[in-house]
Amino acid sequence: MNKRNHAAVLLVFLATILVLSIANFNVTTVKAAGPPSITLLPPAGPVGIPITVNGNGFAPGADISLTWFGNIVDVPGIAGHVATHTIKSGITADQNGDFTTTIISPSDFSDIPHQVNATQNGIGTGITNATFTTVPTLILSPQPANYANGQQIFLNITGGPLGAAALPITGASSETVLKFTYDNVMWGFDTSHLSTEGPVSTGGFTGWDVGGNISIRFTAVGEVGTHSIRAYAGEKDTPIWLSCEIGGQVDFNITGPSSDTQTILNNLASLNSTILSVHGDTATIQTNLGTLTTSVGNLQGTTNNEANYSLAALGVSAIDLILLIALLALFARKKT
Repeated sequence: MNKRNHAAVLLVFLATILVLSIANFNVTTVKAAGPPSITLLPPAGPVGIPITVNGNGFAPGADISLTWFGNIVDVPGIAGHVATHTIKSGITADQNGDFTTTIISPSDFSDIPHQVNATQNGIGTGITNATFTTVPTLILSPQPANYANGQQIFLNITGGPLGAAALPITGASSETVLKFTYDNVMWGFDTSHLSTEGPVSTGGFTGWDVGGNISIRFTAVGEVGTHSIRAYAGEKDTPIWLSCEIGGQVDFNITGPSSDTQTILNNLASLNSTILSVHGDTATIQTNLGTLTTSVGNLQGTTNNEANYSLAALGVSAIDLILLIALLALFARKKT
C-alpha cells in the first residue's frame, strides 16, 4: 500500500470515530433533558402507611429533600396549623438523575390536598404534580370489640376532615364532614380541628380531636350480635349513601344485656318468674300475673351537638322502670 492509500484509510478511520462520538454525545444530551418529576404509590391511603416516592429528571448526584403540605403540630394533642414542611431529606439522585425512597403517611386531614414537592441542592423544582389523599380510618376502643348492651365505647378516627376551616385553604365552596351510620341508620357527623375546642374525650387516643384525629364516646346499642358503624366523607348536606364518597367501617359484637339489665332479670328469676327470651336489653318475662315484654334501652338522647354530631345515648326508660319496679313489688308482696 502506497503512502497516499495509507493516508486515505487513516482519514476514513478518523472520520468514523468522529461521527460515532458526535452520535453518542447527542444521545447522552437527549437522555438528560426534561424537568424533574415525582410520583407517589399509592396516591391515597390511611395514616401510617408507607408511600413509595419515585423521582426522575434530577441532576445526577443531587441532594434532594421532600416536602409535604398539611398539618404541622404546634402543641402535641392541642394545636397545630396547615403549611408546607420537610417530610424527608438526605436523598441522593443516582447517575441518571433518578431516585426511589419511602415516606410514611403522617397524621393529617382528609379534605386537604397533600402536595409533595422536592428541592435539589437546596433549590426548589416547582413540582406540583404529586398529591396524596388521606383516607379516614375508624378504630374502636377498648379492643377486642365485644361489648355488653349499654357499655360505653370510644370511636377513634384518624384522617378526619378539617371541615369549614379547610375552605379558605382549599378554595372549595362547600364544607366536607365525616358522616356516620349506625346499623345503616343515620347517626350524625363530625370534623376534626386545628386546635381543641374545650374539653375532649380521648379514650387513650393520642392526638385528641386535632390534626385529623377525632374521638367520640358512644354507647353500644342493639340486640345480641354484630353491629356496624360506617363513615362517609363528603359534603355536609349531601346524602350519605353516595358511592363516590370515601370513608371507613368498624364492626363490633354485643354479647349480652347490660349489667344493670342482667341484675333486674336475675331478681325477677329469683321471684319464680320465667325469662322467655332476651334480645339485647329487651326481655319477655312470664309471670303468674301474665307475660311482660319490656326494654331498658329505648331512651334516645343526643350529646355534644356543638361539636357537630348527634349520638344515641342509652338509659332506662322511666315507663319500663316503673313497670319493673311494680312487678318486683307485686312479687315481693305475694311471697310475704
